[in-house]
Amino acid sequence: MLTAGDIHTLAKSECVGLVLLDDRTVQLDLADSIAIARSVLPHTRGIDGTGVRVAVFERGPRDTTSLVFAERYNRNPTESDHARLVSAIVKNIEPNSPHGHAPNCQLYSANSYDRGALEWAVGHGCTVVTQSFHLINERRTSTLSSDDIWKDWLAINHPFPTIVPSTVNSKSPTWFTKDSTQFL
Repeated sequence: MLTAGDIHTLAKSECVGLVLLDDRTVQLDLADSIAIARSVLPHTRGIDGTGVRVAVFERGPRDTTSLVFAERYNRNPTESDHARLVSAIVKNIEPNSPHGHAPNCQLYSANSYDRGALEWAVGHGCTVVTQSFHLINERRTSTLSSDDIWKDWLAINHPFPTIVPSTVNSKSPTWFTKDSTQFL
């Protein structure tokens, strides 16, 4: 375990470019995005995800019925219903239902909260990445998190992905409770 002084010394070393906190605490986000985004408008103009590789960066879907993935990061991921919903919002093949924002994309399941899953997706040419979770501490500060800085670096390097973290899923503002550990 490093002390704060050790970290400051390490950060000043000429061979160290950047020292970041590897925060792995997350908060899930999801909303009725198809209705809000009005995805039907671009679809009627032929903008439907054709030729685009899209990654869903979060846990794996518990049920993959009506979902088709080009590839998956992990064959046995931790599963969630939330990941199923997020994947389906991007692309699904459910009969008699809207088929998502990008119904003709190649959908990839970067099915882990680990940074390695995002690196895998970008390494597989995914130029759009949806992230429907955030680090818990990101809501407690207005400064960039280590993940923000890392994703900015990924975005300015080939294949130049657009990484879209979701926002709060409430129609009303999110406020901190008195102890700043829970959200209203």
